[in-house]
Amino acid sequence: NSTGSSNVLCMLHLSRARAAERAHGFAADFCQRLGLDGRAMDALEELAPPGQAYVLRTFCAPGRDASGALRRQVRHLQALAPEKLPWAGCLEAATVRVPAAGAILGRRVP
Repeated sequence: NSTGSSNVLCMLHLSRARAAERAHGFAADFCQRLGLDGRAMDALEELAPPGQAYVLRTFCAPGRDASGALRRQVRHLQALAPEKLPWAGCLEAATVRVPAAGAILGRRVP
């Protein structure tokens, strides 16, 4: 059923969009707390949400030029082969909620 699969794809797309919105909020808060400039924020947002989360967890701001250090870390990560990215093994997750009425549980429909 093409309609059913497009609904699932649409829901997954919405889940990804919400993840991107959340990542933007976390990145903006992170940059503000560390006093990073707009170019650092732009660089951080070039990464996918898992990459942004990785940088937020691992970045240690030096005493001088923290914005430049973050941009250099992002450039280093962008230069890695996809299978070498630290978050390459992370699975993307999405929750699909369906109304209980009409749900079919099991493998066979009578």
